[in-house]
Amino acid sequence: WSAVDGQVLDLEELVASGELHRAALSRLKMPDDVKIFGMDLTPGAIGCALSHMEVWIDIMQRRGSGELRCDDRDAVFLVVEDDCEFLPGFSEELFLHRLAEVPKDWQVIFLGGVDAVGFQDLLQITPGVRRVYNGSRETTGYVINVEGVRSALEVCVPLMWQLDTQMTMHGIPCDWHPEIAITTKPMSYSFWPPLVVQNKEAFPTDVQKDEHPVFLHGKDGETRYNVLLEPLSEEEWRRGGFAQHD
Repeated sequence: WSAVDGQVLDLEELVASGELHRAALSRLKMPDDVKIFGMDLTPGAIGCALSHMEVWIDIMQRRGSGELRCDDRDAVFLVVEDDCEFLPGFSEELFLHRLAEVPKDWQVIFLGGVDAVGFQDLLQITPGVRRVYNGSRETTGYVINVEGVRSALEVCVPLMWQLDTQMTMHGIPCDWHPEIAITTKPMSYSFWPPLVVQNKEAFPTDVQKDEHPVFLHGKDGETRYNVLLEPLSEEEWRRGGFAQHD
């Protein structure tokens, strides 16, 4: 699947078409030192997001044409980015075994990812599955059904933040932390231990404002991806709309 090159996009046209939020364009023009790492858009992040959305739209078009002759929950798709690396021992049998541990209401299952704020270990629901929350990051590899595609498009258009941020913003607030929301739209889970990792050594990022921190480079599947983002004031959290509750 050919990716979208964010460097050649007409951003004003994306705003006019409703694909990009006007406020996101304003933040894109800010100096890098005031942007939020892992959240604010860059040209590469916009290209990445639109690439995923093109896949999602293709799925919906196939559904609309009648090509997908099954229930919206049973039509399942695997989406992987070019820097996705499957961990040793990965197999279809292992995947199906892990899939059986996921609650039946799932719409998206992330095969790996980053716990950017450090709370995901509190959201373990089975030995191999965690709930996704608004501190979960990465779209390196995931499975998604048609219900999930529909929900993802609804919450990600217009685009305001990086895709992995925007996909986790809509949920139910936790009573033990005022800024943490468990993602429910799309209904999302993640595998832990992961089945994939992002190969950050071989693929420098053009999505972030600068290169990934070295301590994100663990690849053995056991590394705790516990990264504390730059502290945000209460006003900044609210202005950014980081936790949107449905």
